[in-house]
Amino acid sequence: MTTAVPVPRWAAEADAHTLDWCTRYGLLSGPETAERFRRARFGTLAARTHPEASQESLPVLADWFAWAFVLDDHLDTGAHVPGQAGTPGVRRTSGLLAEFAAIVEGRAPVDGHAPVRLQPMTRALDDLWHRTFATMTAAVRHRTVRHLREYLDALAMESGQRRRGRIPTLPEYVALRRVTGGVREDLDFADHLADRSLPDGLFEHPWHLELLAAAGDVINWTNDLASWRKEQACGEVHNLVLVLAHHTGRPPEEAAELVRHRIAERRDRFEGLTGHPPHPLLARRATALRQWADGFQAWLADTDRYRAPAG
Repeated sequence: MTTAVPVPRWAAEADAHTLDWCTRYGLLSGPETAERFRRARFGTLAARTHPEASQESLPVLADWFAWAFVLDDHLDTGAHVPGQAGTPGVRRTSGLLAEFAAIVEGRAPVDGHAPVRLQPMTRALDDLWHRTFATMTAAVRHRTVRHLREYLDALAMESGQRRRGRIPTLPEYVALRRVTGGVREDLDFADHLADRSLPDGLFEHPWHLELLAAAGDVINWTNDLASWRKEQACGEVHNLVLVLAHHTGRPPEEAAELVRHRIAERRDRFEGLTGHPPHPLLARRATALRQWADGFQAWLADTDRYRAPAG
């Protein structure tokens, strides 16, 4: 899982598209935020992790990446959610996640019995919902909605821990990170847009679930390794390096070495599984996950996202 994935020729167009889309929906609070977003290159991330995506589907995948990373920044740092200036952080976060859940479940967000005025992040999600889910079969939509709801519940759990100043245990963090990382949800979208969604029987196959967990650990912990300094500077604790440092009493630099060893172990497990796929469609899934991991690693050389704040 180390070979670099070539960037499709329309990656730059996807970068420009996500910047325009986020700007139109009011997700970027000013010129500095927009410039940081531009340098993050989320369109390139989508292109690298999905090198076989069509020119039509890539902007949709790129917008999902952009939406999730913008949300992650708001939840991690306590930054203003666009359109919610002056709202207490706990109320702002819980209200926002409730709106997301309503969109995902096909309900109209309400306050009591009255419809609410949708926040920019929710309006953006509503746009993605209609662009992605309109052509899904009932079975694929049901599974994807379940995954998205689990993702939102995991974000709410992180938010609660952050509010209480609680650092999760290592097993808690590993389980939570597999959901908040969003790899599973991203593949739901990519598979649907490419008309290759797995049937439920294969998706729930124990081999596939273990493969997905191993690849997700490699991808998400690689992210943690790249981002721990930035997140530490922001006071964030949901990062494997920082969780290990807290619970082992080691300096973060030493904990980072432990994370590198854990990533290598999970990569080995992934490669061991890929040698014995129980079905041709699952062999194709293994290829997609390898492309995802390789593409993410390559994107780390493209992006400025994980530079720690100056000062």
